[in-house]
Formats: sequence, C-alpha cells, structure tokens
Amino acid sequence: MKTDVRVLCHHCHSEIKDNNIFYSEYVFCCHGCVQVYQLLSDNNLCQYYDIDQNAGMKLNEWGRSSKYDFLELAEHRDKIVKYSNGVLTHILVSIPQIHCASCLWLLERLYKINEHIQSTQVFFDKKEVYIVFDESQLPVKQLIQVLASIGYEPNLNFEVENEAEITSKRTEILKIGLAGFCFANIMMLCLPEYLASGIVHATVFREAIPYILIGLSLPVLFYAATDFFISAYKGLHKGIINIDLPVALAIVITFGRSLFEISQGISNGYLDSMSGIVFFMLIGRWLQNRTHNYLQFNRNHLSYFPIAVERMHEGKSQITPIHEIQVRDAIKIYSNEIIPVDSILSKGQAVIDYSFVNGESTPIAVNIGEHIYAGGRQMDGAIELIVLKEHSQSQLTTLWNRSAFSKSKDTENGKWTDRVGLYFTILVLLLAGIAGGYWYVQGEFNRMWNAISTVLIVACPCALLLASSFTYGQILRVLGDYKCYVRNSSIIDKLYQIRHIVFDKTGTLTKSNAQQVSYLGTILNADQKSWISSILFHSNHPLSRSVFDFLALETLVDSVNFKETMGAGIEGWIYDHYLKIGSDEFCQIEKKTKNTHFNVLIDNEWVGEFQFSNVYRHGISKLLQKVQEKYRVTILSGDSDSEYQTLRKIIYPDNNILFNQSPIQKLEYVEKESSRGECILMIGDGLNDAGAFQASTVAIALTEKNNFFNPASDIILDAEMLPRLNQLLDFIFKTKNIVKISFVYSIIYNVIGLYFALQGILSPVIAAILMPISSISIILFIHFMTEFYHSKYIKNNQ
Repeated sequence: MKTDVRVLCHHCHSEIKDNNIFYSEYVFCCHGCVQVYQLLSDNNLCQYYDIDQNAGMKLNEWGRSSKYDFLELAEHRDKIVKYSNGVLTHILVSIPQIHCASCLWLLERLYKINEHIQSTQVFFDKKEVYIVFDESQLPVKQLIQVLASIGYEPNLNFEVENEAEITSKRTEILKIGLAGFCFANIMMLCLPEYLASGIVHATVFREAIPYILIGLSLPVLFYAATDFFISAYKGLHKGIINIDLPVALAIVITFGRSLFEISQGISNGYLDSMSGIVFFMLIGRWLQNRTHNYLQFNRNHLSYFPIAVERMHEGKSQITPIHEIQVRDAIKIYSNEIIPVDSILSKGQAVIDYSFVNGESTPIAVNIGEHIYAGGRQMDGAIELIVLKEHSQSQLTTLWNRSAFSKSKDTENGKWTDRVGLYFTILVLLLAGIAGGYWYVQGEFNRMWNAISTVLIVACPCALLLASSFTYGQILRVLGDYKCYVRNSSIIDKLYQIRHIVFDKTGTLTKSNAQQVSYLGTILNADQKSWISSILFHSNHPLSRSVFDFLALETLVDSVNFKETMGAGIEGWIYDHYLKIGSDEFCQIEKKTKNTHFNVLIDNEWVGEFQFSNVYRHGISKLLQKVQEKYRVTILSGDSDSEYQTLRKIIYPDNNILFNQSPIQKLEYVEKESSRGECILMIGDGLNDAGAFQASTVAIALTEKNNFFNPASDIILDAEMLPRLNQLLDFIFKTKNIVKISFVYSIIYNVIGLYFALQGILSPVIAAILMPISSISIILFIHFMTEFYHSKYIKNNQ
C-alpha cells in the first residue's frame, strides 16, 4: 500500500512539492528559507526551531537595497523613533508575523545577529517590538533590513495610534485600578460592621470610618465613573436613552443614600456597593476591548501602497513620498509592489494583478504606452511609469471616496438588553417610591427607609447589565482564540439576525496568487515536456511559471531561440522543432474552452492545452454545504464565469452565483437585498468589497495578517479559520441563550430580594452584601456556560 509522505521545509514548514533545496542536513522550500537558516546557524541561534516546531515564516522579498530608502527621510524615520540622543536610538515597530514563543525568543536575541543592537523588548499581545540600537553604526534603514532578513518584516504603513488614543487606553487601565483599589479597601473597612451587626467597639476608629469611606468613594464617583455619566448625558442630550443611563442612576442613588445614612448615623452606607458597580462594569468593558485593541477595522486604501517610490530625474533616482509625486514624473515600481498612481508604462515588462481593485485574479500584460491604474500590483520585475494623475486624483482614490464606501455604520443602536435594563430601572424606581409611600402612610418610618434603600440596592439593574456585558466579553475572548476579532459587542447582536451570507470568491473562497494546473490533450513524452519547460523557463508570465512548476523537470535544454509577445505567448526553436505556446489568438486557433488556458503547438500542430483554475481553500466545499442548511448563500466574483460549473455543483439551485461583478455591482447587489429586509453577512478580502461591506448588516474581512487592510469591516477573520465559520456562527447563536438565562436568573434573584425588601424587613447591610454576590454569581455562571458552548460547538466539533 502506497503512503504519501509530506516533505516539509525545515524553516517555514511549508509543504514542498517540487524543487527541494538541500542545505546542511535539511531540506528547504526556497533560497530565502536557506538564507534565514544559515544566518541563524552562523549566530548559534538554531534553538529557535526547538522552541516551537512551526516557528519560521517564509522570507518576503526584502533584498532590494532601496526598498527602505524612505526611512532616510526624517519625516518617516521620526514616526517610528521614540527617543534618540544621537548615538542610542529607541524605536517601536509593529511586526504582524509574531505568533509563538520562538518569535519572542529570537527577537529578544537580535543583539547576537548584529552587535550594534543593544536590547529588544517584545510586546507579544500587540505584536510590537521595542529596539534600542546604536544609530551611528546601524542606521534605521539597515535595522529594518535585519528584521526583514529573518522573516520579521515590520509593518511600516505608519497608521499608528495618535497620542489621544494612547492616553485614552492608559486612562482606562488607571480607572479600573483606582476603582478596584477603592472597592477592596471600602469592603475591608465595612467588614467589621457586617460581622458585628453594625456595632464597632473602638470609638475613635468607628467615628473615623465614615469619613475614610467617603474619601475613598469620591475618586470612584468623580473620576473612575465619569465615562458612565458623560455617556448618559450625551445620550439624553440627543434624545437617546443608552446603556449607561441606568448605570449612572444606580451609582448616584447608591452614593446619595449612603451619604444620607452616614449623616444620620444610621450606618456606614453602601459605598462598597457603589464602588463595586463601577469596578465590575469597567472590567466588563475592558474584557470586550482587550482582544482587538490593536486591530484596525477601518484603515484606508493608503495602507496597501508603498510609502515612497523612486522618482527618476536625469537618470538618477530619488526616494519621494507618494503625496509629492506630480503629473509627468517618471517613477520606478519593483516586483510585487502596488502602483500608487494612474500612469503609462514607459519601460519594462508589466504584468499587472488587479485583484485588489476589481477581484479579477488573472494578471494582465500591459504594453509600453498603455495605461496602468492605481491599485494594480506589478508581478514581473521592475518597470518605469509616467504619472498621469496625482495620487489624490487616481481612479482608486476616487472609488474609495464615494459616499457608499465611506458612510458610517450605526454599530451601537439599541440592544434589547439595554431596553430591558432601562425598563427594569424605571420599574425599580416606581417600586421604591410605592413601597416608601406605603410604609410612610402606615407610620413605619424605619421600614420606609429600609424599603426604599433595599429595593434600590437589591434590585439594581447592574446585575442585568453585567449579564450582557460579561457574556459579550466572554464571546469576544473565545472568538479571539480562533483569530476572529469582532469590532464591538453590538456586532454580536447583529449576527443573531443574519439570514443571508454573501461570499466574495477571489481571495476569499480561493487562495490568493495560487493556480491549479491541468493538462488536456495528447500525452506528452519526456522530450516534449523538456522542450515545453525549456521554453517556458525564459518567460516571466505568472501562468508560464505555474506550468513550469507543474511539469517540474530538473533537466532543461540549453540551446533555445525564443521570442515572447507580452500578454500573448512565447515561441521558439528547440532541436529543429518549432514550439508556440500561448493564447488562442496568438496560436491562431478557435477558442476551445471558457477556462483560463494556453495552447501548445509543436511544429504548428495543436497537441494540447494547459488549463488553470482557482485553488479553493481547504474545507470550503464542506463549509458551503453546511451554511446553506441554515442561510441563503450568494457568491459574487470579479472573475470570469469559468468556475461557474465547479461552484454550481456545491451551491444549491435557489442560491445565486454572479461573475464579472465590479465593486459597484457588488455594492448594488447587497443594497438591493438589504432593501428587501435581508440581514446580510458579507465576507470578502479587498478594496473591491468595501462598498458591499458598508451596505451589509455585518462585514467580515478575511485576511492573511491580523492587521492587514480591512475596509469598513466589523469582523477580522484569519483566512485559515474560514472553514470553521459555520462552527463560529453556531457558537455565537447558541450564546444568545446565556444572555437570556442570565437575565432570567437576575430577574428571579431580584424578585426574591424585592419580596423581602418591599416589606421593609431586609437590612440595608444584608442588601449591600447580596448585591455583589448577585454580580459574582452571574459572572461565574456566564464563564462556565461560555466554556460549555465553546467545547460543544467549536473545540470538540472539528
């Protein structure tokens, strides 16, 4: 029985199908991986591979010496430099490739690779590295090249947080710490009163306690809780009752009642409950934000572009920021770079991939003198262009600035939990007033105050609000473990309404920059395969490279006379045999298939054709079958309809498959379906999906890197996790039960408490104890239920 053995690259652990490269005692997939291994080996850093078996990453194209020349410009260098005294310089850079303990281990030992690096500190959760180095010996540009040379190329789009955002995050942590400190100390000071039934024997200490409690509660009220008050005020000012209003009311009422009882000598009040309310609510919000506080959901199209390009003048090049590029400037673009401006090709061989803009996955050959539009990616060597329009006037920028692509989406419109919390608050206030009035009429003044106080404390709406806040926080935490990052908790409520899923095809259902090759025709003998490989070896067209890799021959013919016609094909003579390989027009034959293909003619006789199809992500067929059992499904693609029959075998007849869809057509389709009342989940990966993202109920940006370009997205999903989308959605839908059960539990808890509180027989001290117990029990219940659903629908449902 034959067993398939997978050969994996020693460095990046990618599967090697062809062209093994042996170095030392190991096998590698490419020379880039060999280069990184050799560098680590020379510096005695091969322990990197022992810490995590999936440590290494493929080396990106970094070797071009001018790629980072823009860092020689002070305006760009200063954006990553945090401190410099002329010798020692401190920089902070984002490195998306950080993913395991090996990454941390290696990056903290950069000083072994370059002696001018003093120290490094890795912030694993933010995927950032802080580096101290001797800039007099190692310029910033060269330091970045050192990082790129080992596979950790920094993200240098410079869309970093501004100072206000950084200060806001620091303030959030400070408020949580302050509220927690005050809460703990107030609880500690109140403990003797709880245990001694309100009697504290040490007279001096007893008299000082109320003032200490008030002193500790004031920072909580006037600093830690300010976000609730400001949000509630802004909502009321706009005529909106938001989630923070009942929280603010509970805080004020609890504080006011405490001051009254302290001033009357009745008790030490319920300031522990007040500070506990603030502390627990702040933690709930922090939990919701922590899994994605470093992600950018609304980065614009500039994130994809080179920061600067080479401007050619009198035969010399000068690094120039793209916003300074003018009409009629000559610029140079290198392989695999995005073209930032509309232009005309003046030198070189251009093969442009426009999938970023229109979703079409097949690269297009462009001849000298023809237009190239901004957003295309050059796939084949360096080219020179003449600029037609400034960057701000390019077709891509115009598309991005359309109102449909930039309108803001209402992500915070009323959760049902907010409304329940509001109604409950009103009910509690009414009950407190009715109970107080009843006992006042009865002349039972002690019961009157007990009833008012205990009703407001026991039936505080915070327990209900915590049920939703902590549930959503736990959901976001679990989703984050599966590289699914949700913008905010309101998106979870919208996902509950989804009934229609729209998939982009190229780069979403299919792998980016991957082609599956098949051959149709007469059987090729060994010589013919050698001839075809030998002539394709001289072509840089992506499809030619795919066939060359498909044939995977090690022995080629040296003496080849060839001529390549860009965008059409290649022809040549080998051993007196004439070969012509290319399109139908180039080979002068009638079109045989609708699939992307090119023909092979030997001595002017057609022998066969190589056909190309998209490579679908592993598990996509199973995913589509599963989601169609619960949702309506549509597939939109900018590609031609060559894949229609493949997809129609999977997609149910009553579901749509639409090809040749421009970005505007995708937007119009989603708008049309939304106008019919459809709640749509849109899943895509590029700028061509941005309009449809904005028109959808929820938008998922599929990405290979967690901080990559994510136009107007609500959720960022790692591409590897797309086959598990059905499980993630099942988990999300089932967790709605947690909120409902928590609400029922909270209401039952409150009803029981109210039963005693309305009678005026419940001690305020006991009420103050029951209130945090209610919150803690809800938190524990939510945690265990979330883990239960996590195990049932994701972890144990492979």
